[in-house]
Amino acid sequence: MAKAVSDKKGKEKKRWYPVLAPKIFNEQVIGETLLYDPQHALGRTTTANLMHLTGDVRKQNITLKFEVNAVEDNKILTIPKAYEMGYSSIKRFVRRRQDKLEDSLLLKTADGKEVRIKPLVITRSTTKGSVKHALRQTLRKEIISFVKKNTFEALFNEIIMYKMQMNLKSKLNEIYPIKICEIRALKEERVSPLGKRQKARAERERLEKEKELERLEKEESGKQETEEKQETKKEAAKEETKDEQKADKNEVKQEKEESKEEEEKETETKKKKSESKKSSKKKKTKEKSE
Repeated sequence: MAKAVSDKKGKEKKRWYPVLAPKIFNEQVIGETLLYDPQHALGRTTTANLMHLTGDVRKQNITLKFEVNAVEDNKILTIPKAYEMGYSSIKRFVRRRQDKLEDSLLLKTADGKEVRIKPLVITRSTTKGSVKHALRQTLRKEIISFVKKNTFEALFNEIIMYKMQMNLKSKLNEIYPIKICEIRALKEERVSPLGKRQKARAERERLEKEKELERLEKEESGKQETEEKQETKKEAAKEETKDEQKADKNEVKQEKEESKEEEEKETETKKKKSESKKSSKKKKTKEKSE
């Protein structure tokens, strides 16, 4: 019996089966695989570059991961599993005098799938610790609400169409000008019973790190506030000295003006006296002549 089975397998030949992208990409052919039976491809994964699927050269730094979920008419169908941005492109985004904010969130979608989403935000210039804290909190809040409302496939589509990134950027721009707002990674998490403990431990560690970051940001903001207060005090002292100098100058001017007025009055009185003396002399001379 075993010999008959081996003879049958030896007679079979492998065939090439096309692998199709999901419907969002119009089921384009993303590759081929050599198999005895296309059903053997179920559960396997493959990757594709987003540039080849959309024809947009600007998206060549994004890699998509698909998983085989069905076979129809000897065609292998796939569903989206992950979205990842290349590290080299992330490195090119950051410039001097700019702040980079990164995060990693483990959330559950509307269809009950656990996903890991990693946003990336770059500001137009350096910011204070309090501004960073506000940006981070708003970013988390918006992502959590968005993920809870959508299924994994809808979330994947929104990121591919760049709608989610634009919405996040518009919200964050209300706090501080943002240069870049990207989702650098999105993937579906498969958690085994053993992995739940590890996940809980990782979540605790993440929360501790977040608290530590918040504490450091608050300390930075406190230092900056004290520096600002000192600067304001210095400016106020400078203004006070300027006001005092102005007041002194005004007093000197007033004294000079008063002294001038007194001198003018004295000269006028002297003139009047001299005129009165002259008039009295003239009268006397007239009387004598008469």
